[in-house]
Amino acid sequence: MCIRDRLKPSEQVLGILGTAVRERRVVRIEYFSAHRGEVTLRKVEPHILCDAGTAWYLEAYCLRAEEPRTFRVDLIKSAETLDQHFLPREEMSATPLRADRPPEGPLWARLAVDRDREAKLRSDSIAYTHREDGRLGVETPYFDTAWLVGQVLGGLGATELLEPGEIRAHIVREGRALLAAYS
Repeated sequence: MCIRDRLKPSEQVLGILGTAVRERRVVRIEYFSAHRGEVTLRKVEPHILCDAGTAWYLEAYCLRAEEPRTFRVDLIKSAETLDQHFLPREEMSATPLRADRPPEGPLWARLAVDRDREAKLRSDSIAYTHREDGRLGVETPYFDTAWLVGQVLGGLGATELLEPGEIRAHIVREGRALLAAYS
């Protein structure tokens, strides 16, 4: 198992956080604090989600601590969007992960996955549907085109990007470059 697999966040939590960032809504999270070794409940104002390579991070203003905090998304056990809205805080503009990221939620991709990957999807708690062509349909949030291309190519032919169609050309280009490099 690679590091990225171990630090994979819940797609449900990631989706809730992405929507809350976009709509500027307060979220109640159940967070495992590794240095304390305990789960805590917090209300946060989520400002940005960021894929830092080995893990996703949430930059938020923690209402409990009354200061900016960075949360590793795979350690968020649950998330619930509250009816409370917030305005962006000036102190959040100085947080490290926000420097080059816009405050918006995830984009969504639709994938078709070979049926032999069903057990893996189920074990990773990834929701899917059964398609008429015998494959599985998956919707996944993403922030970065390169990450999405890597996910599709990492499927080694078992994953097809259906939407957004404009990214398919990136996949073809990167796939050809990989074939050339390893042929």
